[in-house]
Amino acid sequence: MNNDKLLFQIRNGIYLLCFINLAGMIVAIFLNIYLTNYSIHEANAMSVEASSMQTEFNELNDLLESNQINSLISRCKKMLEEKPNSGTAHYYLGLAFYQMGDEDESRKHLEESLKLEPSWEMQIQPYLEKLK
Repeated sequence: MNNDKLLFQIRNGIYLLCFINLAGMIVAIFLNIYLTNYSIHEANAMSVEASSMQTEFNELNDLLESNQINSLISRCKKMLEEKPNSGTAHYYLGLAFYQMGDEDESRKHLEESLKLEPSWEMQIQPYLEKLK
């Protein structure tokens, strides 16, 4: 009788371990699905933001190239009201003031842009050297 009871307890223990293992697998599957969906959502959001930034960059560049300096300055100042740490806005303000011959304002905005976007050093540094 003791052997039957022992076998019964072992069998129930094995069932319990199988159940726990199965529950763990189900949780892992749902967690994987959730994280995949979250990653896809984040990637889509980043793609939309990058596309928006590229459009913004193109619009500012068009204003600069068409010598619409006052419009460029207004647009950049509006951008800075919304995003005070916009390296793009500071960069284009620096270029606009450079075009106008306002060296102090140009230097101020180009230096701020360089501080916010250190990877732009190759584009900004030549202007800063001319402004020394």
